[in-house]
Amino acid sequence: MRKVVMTVKGMDSPEWQGVAEQCLSVIDGVINVKATPKSGEILIIVDHGFSLIRIFKELRNLGLSFAGRLRSSEIAHVENCKSR
Repeated sequence: MRKVVMTVKGMDSPEWQGVAEQCLSVIDGVINVKATPKSGEILIIVDHGFSLIRIFKELRNLGLSFAGRLRSSEIAHVENCKSR
């Protein structure tokens, strides 16, 4: 499994909960999504064979703008995630 940690800023709670639900239902290869309200993070767990770069593209297709970087082959951090 691979993990994508999204740090959500500039969104209110219902907005980023909707993002978490969309990630799970829309993006092929996503196994689970966990949202942590206090830290403002969304953890996206994807199939190991799924490209993290593809996840970034899919998140942009969902109407999100963010600064993202790949830290390793296993974990990507997406910062300042906002609805466009």
